[in-house]
This record gives sequence, C-alpha cells and structure tokens, in this order.
Amino acid sequence: MTVAAEDQDKRLRKGRRAEKSELTRNRLFEAAIRLVGDRGYAGSTIRKITSHARIAHGTFYNYFESQQDIFDQLLPYLGEKLRQYLETRLEDNVSFFERQDVLLVAFDDFIQENPAFYRVLTEAEVFAPKAYRVYVADNVEWFIRHFSADRRRGEFDAIREQQLEVIAFILMASHHYLNMRFSNWMGEVTRMPSWAVETFRDFVRGGMMSVNGRQDLIEPPVQADLTAPAASSAPASADQPTEIVKFTPRPADTELSYSAQSIQLDCRTTHIERGHVVVELDVDRRTLNSRGAVSGGTLTALMEIAGAAAMHDRAHQLSAETISINCTVIRAATEGVLCADSRVENAGRNIRFVTIRITLDGVDGPLIAQGTVTYRVIE
Repeated sequence: MTVAAEDQDKRLRKGRRAEKSELTRNRLFEAAIRLVGDRGYAGSTIRKITSHARIAHGTFYNYFESQQDIFDQLLPYLGEKLRQYLETRLEDNVSFFERQDVLLVAFDDFIQENPAFYRVLTEAEVFAPKAYRVYVADNVEWFIRHFSADRRRGEFDAIREQQLEVIAFILMASHHYLNMRFSNWMGEVTRMPSWAVETFRDFVRGGMMSVNGRQDLIEPPVQADLTAPAASSAPASADQPTEIVKFTPRPADTELSYSAQSIQLDCRTTHIERGHVVVELDVDRRTLNSRGAVSGGTLTALMEIAGAAAMHDRAHQLSAETISINCTVIRAATEGVLCADSRVENAGRNIRFVTIRITLDGVDGPLIAQGTVTYRVIE
C-alpha cells in the first residue's frame, strides 16, 4: 500500500471513530431526555441512563465527567436540536411576520415529537442552572441573528439595536407559555388551536408596528422609591402597584420570615379540591405595616400557605420546600378579609408552579395582590 493510500485509510478510520463517538454521545443524551421527561432529574441516575441507552456503565465516563456534567449539557443539546428543527421550517428571506407564524406552529410540532422537552426545560432552572442559562442565551442569540437579517432588508428600521433583545425575550416567552398551555398542559400533549395561533399573530403584528412607529414616545422608565413613606393613606390604583416582593427562602426556615419580621398567620380554608384551594385571613393589627396597610410580608406569607395547600397531593402525602415566590402588590388593604385563591397551573414530578390571586372580602372582590410560588417536591 502506498503512503498516500495509507494516509487516506487512516483518515477514513478516524472519521468512522468520530462518527461512532458522536452517535454514542447522542444515544446517552436521548436516553437522559426520556428519563428526565418521565422521572425528572432527581430520578435519572448514570446507571439508569446507560441502561436505557444500552451502553456499558463505564463507557459513560468516556463522554461525561459526572451525572451533573450530562445534566449541564442536556438542555443545550435539546435547544440546538430545537433550533435546527425550526430552521428546517424556514424559507430563505422570509419576512419577520411570516417567520413568527411559522415558528409558533413549528414549536408546537416539535413538542408533539419531543414530549419530554418541557420537563427537561422547567426542572433545569433548579437542577441544571448552568444549562438553563446557556439555553436562554443561545436562543436569544438565534432570535437576534434573524432580527438583524430583517433589518438589513429594511424591516423595522426604526427599532434600535438595544431593543432587539427585549423583543427576543417577548417572543421566546410567548412561544414557551402558549405551547405549554395549548400543547403540553399538565402533561397532556394536544394540538394548538388555530384561534390561538391567530391571536398570537395579531398581537405580534400590532405590537411590532407600534414599537417601530412610535420611537419618539419612548422614555426611560421611572423607578419608584418603595422605601419612602406614602404621601397618602388612600389605596393605590389597580394600574399602579405599590410594591413587588421577591425572595428565595432558606430551606431550613421553621417560620415564614420576610422583610425582617416573623409572621404567624391564623388562616382558614374555605374551599378545596384537587389543585385548587381558597384560604382566608382576617386583617388585624399584626398583619399591618407602619402605614396602616397589609404588609407585603403578610401577603407573601399568605401566598406560600395557600400555594402549599393547593399543590399538596393528599393521596401520596408529598412534602415540598419553597424555591421562590414572586408577589406583586396591586393595591393597599387596610381592613376586611383577605382571600387567597390558588391554582396549580403547571406541574412536573419534582417542580410545581402555583398561581395565586389575593382579593378582599371574597374571590370576586377587589384584587389586592397576585403572584406565583415555585415548589420543589421532596419524596
């Protein structure tokens, strides 16, 4: 065999080894995706992944350093798979509006073919935060790259470069939550209805035309000083929130502690069914702040109590720890009965999300606060 022939043979063998290596890595990824979709990250071990992939346990370490290593690469791998899938549905030089129509439907189709996607995504924020950040950054970059091509063709020439990231996040959130609601609601995979697609289409068209045509009206947002004393004791209007409370509690906490105060609430449950609970709390001196209104800490504590009651699975007696609470206070309340209406909106095996509305003097009363509580289920 000549030297040239030997070199060619070596290149062929090297190429086959690289191809085989990539196939093995992808088999491990796909097995991990199926497992996380079925059992969550907490229920997916190296041994289970290699067993599902039909690959020797020791071979796993030729590709990943640890279980966390494959978790940190899993969502970016699935994100790349999603973007490649979307690209195949796009024609060259398609307009911005045409692309949004195609992407929403294509995202829906991807969910039908990859039902484990949402659990891999939603639980990654807790179990693989590094992967979650990479996934978001890669998707934003992908959207902005397409926006830049639109602008080079003369579309939306009045929109500033710095606004593209905001638009990318808006569209990403729309795709995510619309498909979660209509394509994979509570684990039930369905098809997105045409009227939902049409509503999204009209909303995007109106919003983009407004932003593109009204640049002279854009001003820096006014930052409210929430630490300053109130100028008046009158309740705030519904379109002017008084404060926003966000926190991440410590798992070891034995009391609900917010805003440097400990709160012990005497609540009562007035309605309960699977995934839906109403909890009431009488407003008294202990629940008020120095301005005479119900404190943000009280409202946040009430949200956690009502949320935990709504997501509690009595059949299996699951316990859970609070990961985060996002509470937006809409208007002040000085007296009466607070009514926390909580509903489980989306749930996985290990992560649950509960939306809560706090109203005054009944579920149909004035809206006082609203927000979301995220829980990690402990088995």
